[in-house]
Amino acid sequence: MSLRRGGEEGVEISVVVPVLNSRSTLVELEERITAALVAADLGTFEVVFVDDGSTDGSVELLARLADGRESTSTIALPANVGQAGALVAGLLAVTGAVVVTLDDDLGQRPEDIPLLVAAVHDGAPVAYGRIPRRDENPLRRSASWAIRAMLGLVMGHAMGQAVSPFRAFDARLVADLTDADRSCASIDLLLARGTDRFVVVPVGRGAGAEGAASRYTVAGLLALAGRMASMAVRMGRRGQTTRPAPRPTAALEPAPPVRAR
Repeated sequence: MSLRRGGEEGVEISVVVPVLNSRSTLVELEERITAALVAADLGTFEVVFVDDGSTDGSVELLARLADGRESTSTIALPANVGQAGALVAGLLAVTGAVVVTLDDDLGQRPEDIPLLVAAVHDGAPVAYGRIPRRDENPLRRSASWAIRAMLGLVMGHAMGQAVSPFRAFDARLVADLTDADRSCASIDLLLARGTDRFVVVPVGRGAGAEGAASRYTVAGLLALAGRMASMAVRMGRRGQTTRPAPRPTAALEPAPPVRAR
């Protein structure tokens, strides 16, 4: 089921949110994203929720949200493909010059979206929101370190340490995505095929869903790190590292600024 609105003309900002069993946060999240974009006067925009096989009624709620607002739409995947795969499904559908991604659990503040978009308009190909880190137990912290180490193999240490699910980037970096990329382990590794330039923007930590816990167990995080390592090796064998890049950063001008109103 896809309730994404049609139309040939692109928009200026596309927001993509992967969703998995987050019915309790979706109404507030959609309202706050829309309000933040309208208040910042960022021009035309679309908000695309990609449901990744939810079983808690999220799909039905998203359908109602999409029916109630022209700028909001949803893509319902027939089965769970993982967060990166869900993001790719959304990226294949959106039309914005700048793309923003964030999680579905209110762990990031939608009100900070304009800060990331401004960084891209200022010429950064990728802008990551630096969210204050929460306290983690040693095992989870070690698993998180392994993931960042795998990202660092391809992206460089600094970028590997900076990655965040709250990001904005020039859409031309993912213009060559195909359905085959839905099996990727990391959107950030896909972005690294096109640039090794990025900025980090300090943002606040959202309150998150009440009582929510991370969906990833320590074992799940380690498994994800292994998938990222395999993807990094494959990219290296194909020459898809950030040095040299198939789509060099030098070829990218700053993303188009918003239209004056």
